[in-house]
Amino acid sequence: MRHYHRPIVLILWAIAAFSVTGCQKTPFSVTIAQNLDYNPKFFLSSSRDLRQNSQFIINKGKITEETFNQSPDLNLDNNYIAQTPQPLEKSNSNFFDKLLIVAAIGGAIGLILWMLRSRLLSTNSKLNATVSKLQVVEFQKSQFTTITLDQAGHIIDKTEHSADYFPENLSQNVSLDMIYLRGGIFTMGTSLEEGKPSEKPQHEVTIKPFFMAKYPITQAQWKAIALLPAIKRSLNLDPSKYKGDNHPVENITWYDAVEFCQRLSQLTQRQYRLPTEAEWEYATRATTNTPFYFGETITTNLANYKGIFSYALEPKGEDRHQTTEVNQFTPNAFGLWDLHGNVGEWCADTWHDNYENAPTDGKAWIKNKDLNYRVCSPVRGGGWIGLPDDCRSAARRSEKRNQCHAYIGFRVVCDVGNIVIPELEQ
Repeated sequence: MRHYHRPIVLILWAIAAFSVTGCQKTPFSVTIAQNLDYNPKFFLSSSRDLRQNSQFIINKGKITEETFNQSPDLNLDNNYIAQTPQPLEKSNSNFFDKLLIVAAIGGAIGLILWMLRSRLLSTNSKLNATVSKLQVVEFQKSQFTTITLDQAGHIIDKTEHSADYFPENLSQNVSLDMIYLRGGIFTMGTSLEEGKPSEKPQHEVTIKPFFMAKYPITQAQWKAIALLPAIKRSLNLDPSKYKGDNHPVENITWYDAVEFCQRLSQLTQRQYRLPTEAEWEYATRATTNTPFYFGETITTNLANYKGIFSYALEPKGEDRHQTTEVNQFTPNAFGLWDLHGNVGEWCADTWHDNYENAPTDGKAWIKNKDLNYRVCSPVRGGGWIGLPDDCRSAARRSEKRNQCHAYIGFRVVCDVGNIVIPELEQ
């Protein structure tokens, strides 16, 4: 149906309304002087006034001179009223009444059909809008090997893994690999025997599916986005102390990292942001419950940290005193690199001293009654300057958001949103 059906429906609806209120006629009789020059049209008009006048005394369907004289509002000459009542011939309106009833039914049906059609059109418009926003990305699969250590730092297992990801093009020669994480339930924090008070109490958290960058954001990736128009703040094109396109960007504040995410979101029309603490720890553990995703300890053959100190029984290693390229070491079972060491990584949350009353849905924990911590956020992963203990999966520390250091960088996550997820192999 085209739009011209709407006036017709409205007209039918109006007729229906009129038929309900106006088609019922009350028959009555009056007496008319037989010898007067009587104007039927005038009398019909007057009779309608008579019927509508609430002061009339209508008795057995007849109007007399007495009742007429009691009505001050009508301007009829008394000569028009005769002493002897005679019935007024009743108009035959059955045909018109039936016609109006049929029109009323038709109008009601038309109105219902119009409303149903409008509802369907609205629903279809919403569905079409949703479909038009769906984003199809080209998933690829990466193959890699993970390593497990014992307390002495010996390799006790090597396992082949694969991960699904899509490359996000940032510029002609720069891309960003985003690993798909299916989500799940994990235990966040540390046991009584391990870690610090800020990492307790342990609690279960449910994580929804999301994407996480395979590496910390590199200097090449940073520059590609920093060249884009500012949203809330300007960005230094080359803030890092330790140079190299494939080295992680560092020396950036929490606000700089958020600006990067906002520009990246605007470029790609996807929701990029900093990871929550829960997402970061879930991604780092990669189903493990040991201090490191390598197992019971860590070595400088597998990560960049202050290796002149030991965590367990492993031998001491080297202290590189700077960042290293992001693809130099070994990933975890999710296909993520450099979550232990290299640079600490900003998280989205506001800092809290411990996990008392922490959310269990994986969302960022923003509210904090302590005013001192409202300008602080967690940093995870330790960094090249960190001790082995600082690089554990559960380790966390607080940094002011407006501070920048040569050992703090970040990586991004992306909400699934309208991205079409194919049937990926488990």
